[in-house]
Order: sequence, then structure tokens, then C-alpha cells
Amino acid sequence: MLLPPRLSPSMIKFVCNACQATISVDDAYAGKKGHCPKCKVLLSVPEAVLKMTTFEEDLKPAKASGYAKGALIDGEEVLYKGAVSPFILIPPALLIAIAIVFLSTNQSNDYGLLIGSFLCVVGVFLLVRGVIKAATTEYIITSKRVIHKTGILGRHTLELLLNKIDSVSVSQGILGRLINYGVLNVTVATERSQFDYLTAPVEFKRQLLMAQGG
Repeated sequence: MLLPPRLSPSMIKFVCNACQATISVDDAYAGKKGHCPKCKVLLSVPEAVLKMTTFEEDLKPAKASGYAKGALIDGEEVLYKGAVSPFILIPPALLIAIAIVFLSTNQSNDYGLLIGSFLCVVGVFLLVRGVIKAATTEYIITSKRVIHKTGILGRHTLELLLNKIDSVSVSQGILGRLINYGVLNVTVATERSQFDYLTAPVEFKRQLLMAQGG
């Protein structure tokens, strides 16, 4: 089992692939194997070349843009930005493709043409909505809070202070693990907020936890 970290100027911080728990160990354990303190799965500690000696090495400020550019307060800086996964466009694209096939094979059937046209309209609507969501959604971690902004005209923003966040978890299905997208769940008191269709959710979680400890 991995031992608790000692007070050391050089630590290795990594994420368990099984339970997504963030683990910190002394760099003396680099390259060695041990059990995750949370789920007990056997894992290997990354080599020293992957270690993070300070939070500043991994939390390099990102350039503020979009909503964050006008929302930052004095002393606040953007640390990390997430993005909506392109997978959000795949289901409506498949629906449109099915509609086209349905229309091409039912040209003499009025009922079939009606169904195909309906599927095509729904697919186009979902595709446009997905494009707008991908273009207008911002997932941002700053030195003081995490921000979730959606919409253009009807803008909605969710801002959670880092020191108020109680827990962070990631939900990924098989497909999500394969193409690296999922849902990030952030809990504050009894309220849980979801960051859906998030690209690289495990990395976003890691950056968020590091921002909390920085």
C-alpha cells in the first residue's frame, strides 16, 4: 500500500486509473508499485521525470479570453480551460444519415417520406444546438473559482469558489473512456453541478484538485 506523503520539497501527484482518486507520494516511490489507498488496486507510481515538484509547475496561467476576460477580479488568473467534446455532434449526425437513407428508400411511400423528413428536421435541430453549445460553452478553472458558462443571448453562468467545493467526481461510460469525454460532477454542500460532454474530464478534475491545494 502506498504510504502517506512525508514533508518533502519534491512530490509526485497522479490519478488512479481505476477510481480517479488523486494520490500524492514522496518521490522516493517513483517507479515502484503499490495499492491505491482508496480502491486498493495495484498501480505503478510514475517515474521521477513525470513528478511535479510544485503546484506552479503544472498550474501555468492560461490566457484569459471570452467570458473569463471580463469576469476576473484583482489577483485572479485563469489556470486551466476545458472544452466540449466533439462527440456531442455525432448522435445528431447519425440521425441525419439515417433520415437520408430512410428518405432515399421510401420515395414512393408518403408515410415513409413523412417519417424521414421528421427525423431529418430533428437531426438538424440537434446538430445546430450541439454546434452552438460547443462554441459557447466555457469550462474554466481560475485561482479562486471554477466557472461554467453557456449561451450567447440567453447566457447562464455557474461560478463555484474553490474553497467551497466539497467533492469532485467523473462519470464516464465505455465510449467516454475510449474517446476521452465524460461528465464532471462538482458538489458544494448538498448541491451537485454537472459539466457535461467535457473533454478529458479526468485531467480537468486533476487540475481542479491541484488548484484547490495550490
